[in-house]
Amino acid sequence: MAKTIKFKKQHKKYPEHKDSGGEWSEDIPNDWLIDKLKHVSTLRREKTSIESTSSNYLALENIESFTGKYIESEIEQEPESVTNEFHKGDVLFNKLRPYLAKVFLPDSDGICTGELLVIHPMANKLIPKFLFYRFLSDDFLSTVNNSTYGAKMPRANWEFIRNILIGYPEKENQNAIASYLDQKTSLIDQIIEKKRKLIDLLKEKRTAVINKAVTKGLDPQAKLVDSGVEWIGKVPQGWRVEKLKYLFDFQSGDGFPDELQGQDSGDIPFYKVSDINEEGKYVDKSANYVSIATVNEMNWHLVKENSILLAKIGAALSKNHRKVTQRQACIDNNMLAISTKGKILVGYMYWIWNVINATDFINISSVPSINMGVLKNHLFPFPDLGEQEKASKYLDNETAKVDQIIKQVECSCNLLQEYKSSLISNVVTGKVEV
Repeated sequence: MAKTIKFKKQHKKYPEHKDSGGEWSEDIPNDWLIDKLKHVSTLRREKTSIESTSSNYLALENIESFTGKYIESEIEQEPESVTNEFHKGDVLFNKLRPYLAKVFLPDSDGICTGELLVIHPMANKLIPKFLFYRFLSDDFLSTVNNSTYGAKMPRANWEFIRNILIGYPEKENQNAIASYLDQKTSLIDQIIEKKRKLIDLLKEKRTAVINKAVTKGLDPQAKLVDSGVEWIGKVPQGWRVEKLKYLFDFQSGDGFPDELQGQDSGDIPFYKVSDINEEGKYVDKSANYVSIATVNEMNWHLVKENSILLAKIGAALSKNHRKVTQRQACIDNNMLAISTKGKILVGYMYWIWNVINATDFINISSVPSINMGVLKNHLFPFPDLGEQEKASKYLDNETAKVDQIIKQVECSCNLLQEYKSSLISNVVTGKVEV
């Protein structure tokens, strides 16, 4: 059962409220003002045409959802051909997928993606930090999100947003609200960050347990011998080392025309990379299904049950997601299916492929892809079938324990985020007084 976030007793309500007079806004305190956003702010429309990368370019990927914190990109962002200018004192709001809550308060001038609306609060009406928090409030985000158009790339329209009603107090009270929320949300963010670091440590522990079991075995007293392979080092006596091509069959996917996509039921699931992104061992649902007749007509190749699925091209490679099929399926040509030749048990195969990092076998090009020749010739150690079965059961149990703890900590993070969102919404809409 989901828990409900309640405010502590120190949050008191304003003594009197009045009707906001709009369908998008609830009652506000008596001494607050209310205006449409277009009457308390202006949209900057300055555009900049550039031909090269710029150090002060802001992409959506640089903004952390729900916090507005700046995120350094691992890859230098390439600016669009036409970008928006912004200045210190503006508030940036993403119109693409507004539910992601990417709101940014710049401390200097710069340029940004055209997906960010650059909104300048009128100095005699609003302070930027109050508007920043107002944009992060649940009611504002849900109102904007409900107005979006476009199924795959939902966007909000400024003509709609500018007519949303905004309740606000005098600037002195706005400053007090902003300071209060800065303090409270900072504390909540610090707690969430600590919990996320704990999750990272738990995931590192999980990975270490898998690596040790798969490359060194379960018996710490086992006699180790030189494997003859530099990266492997010593392995338990009796283990064998072979190339992956002698242990597994590799099957690439097929092209999946857009006009055949989108069916939510059918004889055969047609998996895409997006279907293997969620947590868990098995891929049990697909966004696309096809009929047997279509499979035969298109001459698609069926992937066997109990095959490992992974991405073989693009940025998804670095995520190293692995899923096991539970039925015959088709896969698109961005994916790879791997099945055992018999020397490796199905259950143990999954753990081997959790150890193998796809990024170690990438072709160097503008679009990363797995070098199949190098991958197939990669040497890997393995024990006999009896030891494989023991290791599989051990890893099933041990990883399940770690996964349960991770799930509990993630739930705690979600509750804290929910509390933070409720706090922001209740304070900037005048439901509680600070």
